[in-house]
Order: sequence, then structure tokens, then C-alpha cells
Amino acid sequence: MTGFHRYEIPAESSELTESEAKMLQAIADGLRREDVASELSLALGTVKNYRSRIIVKLGAENMVNAVAKGMRRGLIV
Repeated sequence: MTGFHRYEIPAESSELTESEAKMLQAIADGLRREDVASELSLALGTVKNYRSRIIVKLGAENMVNAVAKGMRRGLIV
């Protein structure tokens, strides 16, 4: 276990799912959690879980860092 993360994602599953990628893009576009939930037809709890998984999968320290890493990796524009 590293840092504050409660779980590790195995390397073979470190790629973002389509839903996680859509959420990362929505967050990069400036949407709040509530707006992301509404836009993607997800429960707020699901959005919170996806955010946590995105942070872990990208090896980020927080969501701002995850967006920056996503941009550098070409996952979002």
C-alpha cells in the first residue's frame, strides 16, 4: 500500500474504464461531482468511488493531479 490509498490496482487493470475516462474528462471540463453524476446518470456515491479509483489508477495524489496526469497521457483534452 502506498500513501493514503486504501487499495492498490494491479498493473494489468490500471487502464481507465470508459466510464472513468468520461468522468475524468467531465472533471477536467470543470464539472462538480453533482454535475458529473447528473451528466453521466450516476449516483453521487458512484462518482465518489470512480474518483478514488481514477486517482489510484493514475498514481495521482488528488483529483487535480489526476487531471494533469490524464492530460499528459492523452486521456483527456
